[in-house]
Amino acid sequence: MNDAGLGQRIDRLYASLSPQEQRAADVVLDRLDDLAVYNASEIAQISGVSKATVSRLVRRLGYEDFAQVRAQARTLRSLGTPLGTSSAYEASADASTVAGGSSTLAAHLASSAYEACADASTVAGGSSTLAAHLASSAYEASADASTVAGGSSTLAAHLASELRNLESMLLRTLADGRAEKAAALLASAEAVAVIGRRNSYPVALHLRQQLAQIRGRVALLPVPGQSLGEDLAALGPSDAAVLVGFRRRPRGFARLVEVLAARGVPVVLIGDESLEPWQDRVAHFLPVPLDAPSPFDSYAAAMSLVNVLATATLARRTRQGRTRVSVISGLYEELDELEEPW
Repeated sequence: MNDAGLGQRIDRLYASLSPQEQRAADVVLDRLDDLAVYNASEIAQISGVSKATVSRLVRRLGYEDFAQVRAQARTLRSLGTPLGTSSAYEASADASTVAGGSSTLAAHLASSAYEACADASTVAGGSSTLAAHLASSAYEASADASTVAGGSSTLAAHLASELRNLESMLLRTLADGRAEKAAALLASAEAVAVIGRRNSYPVALHLRQQLAQIRGRVALLPVPGQSLGEDLAALGPSDAAVLVGFRRRPRGFARLVEVLAARGVPVVLIGDESLEPWQDRVAHFLPVPLDAPSPFDSYAAAMSLVNVLATATLARRTRQGRTRVSVISGLYEELDELEEPW
């Protein structure tokens, strides 16, 4: 255990921590990227616990004192190790105007680090973080196809297309609060069914894998070799279904939307613009562009949306989610399922 990183140590012990220790651990996890600038008293003040509680937490994690915690955080940061959601994002995010007031989504929007070329006072209602991500198009505008991607105009065109897709997805899906509302549904539903077939299956699989780390009763449908009917029979108004349906969908997709709507099951619909006629039949429609300057569609923006949904869902179930992660991490160790990090 003493060879594990700080985040891993917390994950392993979180479920066994006292409520006060969990509050302190939550603050530490939220500030892993710049933890080296805090001291134990500041962590105690932010989390609303005593300094003695922070000291107990530190010892339970295997450190002698908080100075050791800061030293490890400083070392990892100097090596370029990504540690977690930086509080610097929170400091620069206007949570009241970004993504419907969601600091979680604001932090994700800031992750591209395009702040340098963003005019925060004129883009996205003055939000520097949303403006930063939208400024990705500035990179496209300034990219010379003869010098970008090793002089390859093909790769330069691909990069520009990916940036346009991400910008479009952010504007249409995040800035108006749709993703945050969808995450609220996924966090509160009694059970969640994620459905995706053909080219939609990898995105559905990844979303289910992320949600399963946060909450229980998340199923990927249909089960291989089975039909949908037996699994859909258990879904009702207190549950949720996520339908992932990108173009060239198999027959029956539209009928599936109608059946779920008739049963009162709230639906989060993820797909390209061809699904827009169905947006009034579902609880939340999250459009994702697939455009690419090649014969194949691009799913980069779709995977980015999965990250946003999972992160926003965790933000609404922080204590339960981290407890579940702790239990899962313990089972990984008991079963010896994962290789140790280098």
